[in-house]
Amino acid sequence: MVYLSKLSNKHNSTLIHFSTDYVFDGLKNNKYNEEDKTKPISKYGISKQKGEQVIINNCNNYIIFRISWLFSEFNKNFVKFVIDQLKKNKDIYAVNDLFSIPTCSDDICLLLQHVIKENLYKHKKCLYHSVNNGEIISWYDFAREIMRIYSSYYKTKSNIISVSSKNFFKNNIRPKYSAMDNNKLNNELNFQFANWKNSLKKTIENILHI
Repeated sequence: MVYLSKLSNKHNSTLIHFSTDYVFDGLKNNKYNEEDKTKPISKYGISKQKGEQVIINNCNNYIIFRISWLFSEFNKNFVKFVIDQLKKNKDIYAVNDLFSIPTCSDDICLLLQHVIKENLYKHKKCLYHSVNNGEIISWYDFAREIMRIYSSYYKTKSNIISVSSKNFFKNNIRPKYSAMDNNKLNNELNFQFANWKNSLKKTIENILHI
């Protein structure tokens, strides 16, 4: 990040960086905002926190976007995994005690297009929580919603089985609660995120070629 910051400064550019909700410890009981203190509980979270700080300390112009529970029609992610299991009529074990807000990669792309098109990236030193609108859910709730949408098109014999993170992961490196407030981004960048349920439906339809 130091080299990227220096390169950005050299060319008088704005460095756009993606971070994560894992920079928080998960002990808060309402949405995290950009002013909340970071306290990661995993090596991954620590590395992302340090990356943020290097940029803040060294870069003249930057935007840091924190994202949570990213899903897409492409590559490996939770939505594609669940749909694959539904197609095979396999049961799905999903964690019931980790909570956040899913974020669609398509909506992040729309955000970036908006920022670039409107020249909102110039002369910036900003950090934004960049997540979809909508309710805070667990991975279990998320799996059930994926199954509900899938089942409106195809039948499946799969079951969604609720499990605790302790039994599923065998460790405690994920924040229990990491929902983030996106009001700052909405207000300062004049961008309104879609509800994650609407974006999820579109993503699933794309995966199923509907």
